[in-house]
Amino acid sequence: MNPAGNARLTAAIGLLVIAPVAVETATILLGVHTFMSVHVFVGLALLPAVLLKLASTGWRFVRYYTRSHAYVVQGPPRIAMRLIAPLFVAATLVLFGSGVAMGLLHGQSLQIARRLHGPASVVWLGLLGLHVLVYLRRALSTVEVPAQHRWVDLRHDREGHDRAALLSCRAESDRQRRCPARSASSSHRSTASRRSGADSFR
Repeated sequence: MNPAGNARLTAAIGLLVIAPVAVETATILLGVHTFMSVHVFVGLALLPAVLLKLASTGWRFVRYYTRSHAYVVQGPPRIAMRLIAPLFVAATLVLFGSGVAMGLLHGQSLQIARRLHGPASVVWLGLLGLHVLVYLRRALSTVEVPAQHRWVDLRHDREGHDRAALLSCRAESDRQRRCPARSASSSHRSTASRRSGADSFR
């Protein structure tokens, strides 16, 4: 994947998870036990997007540090965000891993998963909020630019089609104007030929 495509994918996923995360946060603030079914459903729905975002950011990390020219030209992330990235990844894995584990485990293992899930959610939400503050504007611009380009391309295509249609109409109009003149010329030559033939018989 090229850097521009990777950036658009990462930005789009980041924007998509904001609303579900807000719902998850609301279930915690309003009482997770009261809204447990919503909390579990939204958490499971977030899993594919979170895994895909980890994959896209991990791909950029690998390509940059293996000195891929296209990614090196893009430059590294901000130093502060690079420093907290390992903690963010670890909190993500612990949070969603413990959440899935709570639906599968029993006994002592379940208690351990519960003890991990609460603190991990606090750390994860704090780091996510920081990421939103730092990257929201850039994510919006990254996602909007391709849409603007598609609109410009569509407009150019439509203008080009209109110009082609206009030229075709002009060509057809010119041809129609020339056709009567050609017909008159042919008729005149035919008449002259008949007259010449008649004179030869006399």
